[in-house]
Amino acid sequence: MRRLILVAVLGLAGCAGMQQARQAHLAEFERTIPVCEGEKECEIAWAHARNWVIRNCGMKIQNITDTYIETFGSTDTRLACRVLGEPRGPDSWAIVIRTACGNIFGCVPDAQEAALRFNNEMNMLIGRPGEDETPPGGMQYRPRIP
Repeated sequence: MRRLILVAVLGLAGCAGMQQARQAHLAEFERTIPVCEGEKECEIAWAHARNWVIRNCGMKIQNITDTYIETFGSTDTRLACRVLGEPRGPDSWAIVIRTACGNIFGCVPDAQEAALRFNNEMNMLIGRPGEDETPPGGMQYRPRIP
């Protein structure tokens, strides 16, 4: 009986540690959501987001607009992605990614790690291209202003 209680307590302690790590990862993700400002910077950022999805998500793009990129859904370990351009103010947009897969045991690459890597790579790119750089892939970003 004591062993059963010990195993249960250790199991719960392990779950609590995993939950804390997940919460820390989510906080880091939220803190690093990329934000672009101005039409040119947002055009370039949106084009980079599109290219990131093509290179890193395991599924092909199904829908794409000037504020939305979505891959086909995943039924296995391959990563499915959705990217939204969300207005944050006048001429300012957050570029928010959501990642998932259809496998209960996890995605390849890990969905949370991929989302954080997207944020980090986008933040390194935003506002840093050369003055004469055109958006990769020719994708134009035109935010809808309500």
